[in-house]
Amino acid sequence: TFLGDTFFLTPAGSTNPALSLIAGVPANFVAFLRFGWFVKKYRSWPAFVAATVSFVTLGNLIAATNVVLFGAAVFAPLAALVTTFNLAALILGFTVFWASTMIPAILIAVPLLVRAVKPLKGRSSILADYPSWSDAGARNRLGVSVVLSIALLILGAVFFLAAPSTAAIFPGFTTYFVIA
Repeated sequence: TFLGDTFFLTPAGSTNPALSLIAGVPANFVAFLRFGWFVKKYRSWPAFVAATVSFVTLGNLIAATNVVLFGAAVFAPLAALVTTFNLAALILGFTVFWASTMIPAILIAVPLLVRAVKPLKGRSSILADYPSWSDAGARNRLGVSVVLSIALLILGAVFFLAAPSTAAIFPGFTTYFVIA
């Protein structure tokens, strides 16, 4: 998170390294530590989907809370949002926005990655806890992931693009706050 923000988002003016350290790094550490523990203990497909939704949402909630409560101190464009909107609505709005983009990405990418590394199963100590997803339903799992992800992305895009542009920096957030 920190390297991605530093090399890609900071030059674009979307964040700065301090904001990444305050919000993104702690949130990703906590969320994906819990995510990893959960999917290692429960290696089924339903457990993976439940962990994705639960822990990605938890991580986004932590990140949103840190952005709203501490982000304005290190990233000036956030100061206007914090003074304009209710803090709870802003936190929940960020959480809904980020979750609607991250969950689909994980549900599509991970099954493809699991399939790609399957030939290494048993030959690498890194893949000691390979998921117990049967090959029989692999195509069905991927199809469900793609359909669910497309539905979440369409829903996110509809709300984001149809919202009135009240926040000049981040247009479309008003609808997310209403939903939250």
